[in-house]
Amino acid sequence: MPRRLFRKFLNWVFEIELGGKIDSIRNIQRLQEEFVMLS
Repeated sequence: MPRRLFRKFLNWVFEIELGGKIDSIRNIQRLQEEFVMLS
């Protein structure tokens, strides 16, 4: 797993832990799309 993607993943996890925002759901989808493109 590329380091940049891993850092994004950590940021996203913290975002859910701290905020629990609806934005996090969009971030999940974006992250999944990026992961599919990289793999």
